[in-house]
Amino acid sequence: MKQDENLVGNDDVQLKKFLNIPIKKKWWFIGAFLIVFLSGILFSFLRTPLYGSGSSMTVANIDSQVYKNLWEYFPEDANKLAGVTNNMISENLISEGIKSNLFLDDVSKKLSFNISKKDLKNAIYTRIEDGISLIITVVYSDPNQAYEINKTVFDQYLDNKNSEISDAYNNFLEDVDKKIKTDSTFSDIKSLLVDNKEVFLKRIEIINKPDLGSVYKYYDKKRDLIFSFFLSIAIGLLVVFIVNYIQSVRIKKNNK
Repeated sequence: MKQDENLVGNDDVQLKKFLNIPIKKKWWFIGAFLIVFLSGILFSFLRTPLYGSGSSMTVANIDSQVYKNLWEYFPEDANKLAGVTNNMISENLISEGIKSNLFLDDVSKKLSFNISKKDLKNAIYTRIEDGISLIITVVYSDPNQAYEINKTVFDQYLDNKNSEISDAYNNFLEDVDKKIKTDSTFSDIKSLLVDNKEVFLKRIEIINKPDLGSVYKYYDKKRDLIFSFFLSIAIGLLVVFIVNYIQSVRIKKNNK
């Protein structure tokens, strides 16, 4: 019983010693805290402010029975027609498409200001939401230019995709017409395509267009200061215990 009490007593002593370290080394803590916190404040107020501009579009669903009938007789054409929009909701393909050199060149030509291809590429962020929506975010140092980049990227990508869908649809019709010349039963497939033309050609729906009034500050100084405060505490404590450890090692060496 006494042995257990001694163990508990030793633990209490060790804990008190541990908690007293920051108090004994308070000037080390205060020094480290001030250096880190003031550096964080300086960085937050002196860095170039960034602004974000967002936009989004989605891919509408099509009756599965419609596609099933098309795939049954024209799998290659049906895959091409569906593939245009399916590629929009693939993380890898969408990123590669919007950030490809060809696409960035087209966007650069339409901007009213000069920007390097590297900076343009780094300003554009994309993500897929709920498996069907494409979110485009542009982060840049000027609010008007952030909006302009977003609008140009959004319009260019939408135009490209609508053009691809239109080409795929027209090629599909041409292939069906060729089949009809030898087999009139394929007229039903053509009717299916013609009756659902608007469904195929307008499958891309706009959720949010780029809007200058919706441009926002990408970094929040208040959030940065709070982060700097807690980081300063953590680093201050780390410095205290490192200093205490080094001094303890030196004392032990000197006592030998």
